[in-house]
Amino acid sequence: MLHYRPEITRHVQRLLVRPNGGQKRSLGIRSTRDGYAVAAAIRRIAKHLDALNTFVWDAEDGMPPDDDMWFALRLS
Repeated sequence: MLHYRPEITRHVQRLLVRPNGGQKRSLGIRSTRDGYAVAAAIRRIAKHLDALNTFVWDAEDGMPPDDDMWFALRLS
């Protein structure tokens, strides 16, 4: 939704991301793939997150698999 509605995205102040949907799973291929897909989606909307001041990546496996997401968030 945020990708298609940049007029809403620019007002987001806090963003909590749970790439595993809050479900506890063992680490594996699917959770890693989910993390890459979520990180890519955040990279695409980062340029519209003008008001963002709090970002939380809440995943079972810790840090996002893609550092480019952090770079995109810092540029916004």
